[in-house]
Amino acid sequence: MKRQDLIKRSYRNLRQSKVRTILTALAIAVGATTITLALAAGNGGRAFINKHMGDMGVDFRDISVYAATVYDDEGNMQQEGNLCAGDISKLETLDGVGSVITNADYELEEFPGCYFSVTVRAKTEADVDRVMEALSQPSDATKNIGGLYSEKEDRESLYQVVNIAQYGLMGFGALAILASVFGIINTQYISVLERTREIGLMKALGMKRKDVLRMFRYEAAWIGFLGGLIGVIIACLITLLNPVINSFLGIEDPSIRLLIVSPVQALILIASLMLVAVISGWLPSRKAAKLDPIQALRTE
Repeated sequence: MKRQDLIKRSYRNLRQSKVRTILTALAIAVGATTITLALAAGNGGRAFINKHMGDMGVDFRDISVYAATVYDDEGNMQQEGNLCAGDISKLETLDGVGSVITNADYELEEFPGCYFSVTVRAKTEADVDRVMEALSQPSDATKNIGGLYSEKEDRESLYQVVNIAQYGLMGFGALAILASVFGIINTQYISVLERTREIGLMKALGMKRKDVLRMFRYEAAWIGFLGGLIGVIIACLITLLNPVINSFLGIEDPSIRLLIVSPVQALILIASLMLVAVISGWLPSRKAAKLDPIQALRTE
């Protein structure tokens, strides 16, 4: 049989047992909703961090460079760290550096034109890691550097907190999906038992074993698709509560959304659930494909 015919037939088979199909799909939808909301919260949290730091005037290309200070064995300062014109010129020659910014507040009174801290701005945000590595390597340009601080690293630290919370929520969703796997297996096995004579008749009329396998796998895929789609739709409806969430948290900016569903992530999730459903239906589909047509037709 043609692939599209098998897909249509598998869809019709599921429609004949609507209640069972919907209940099985809803079990998957619980996990899909939880995972989609976890991803949405992660997207919203990272967007909030970017906006909040952006509103504070933070440029994620900036790296704070502190001059090295020399101390004796007893911890007394022997020489105050400073970065002067020669050091700044050398920093500007490093690969990926766009400019070096000085701040009058960091200028040393006893050494005019020298600073205990300057800001190295990378050409692009993608160059920050490369510039950080260059600043960390011993060289003539970095010999007076005592410490580094990157705005991008600060943001990554905040991201890590959001990621931990996100992965925790996704774990609960994964458990729900794991439980739904057994529901898919049960539904498929019952379907095989109920349609034993039908399967026997199809095989007697010339339907190949691989077509039987594919038909039941397509049925499982339809269940995974339906469950994932319902879960994503429910999650999207929950994101309509963003204004309520903002009000509860005291966020007055209407442009901020703490739950942001990514279409790409949603599609990947649905595709993944379809794959999980197909794998779950492997044993029942194999049982259906192995049925002897004569014995199946004799089944009451």
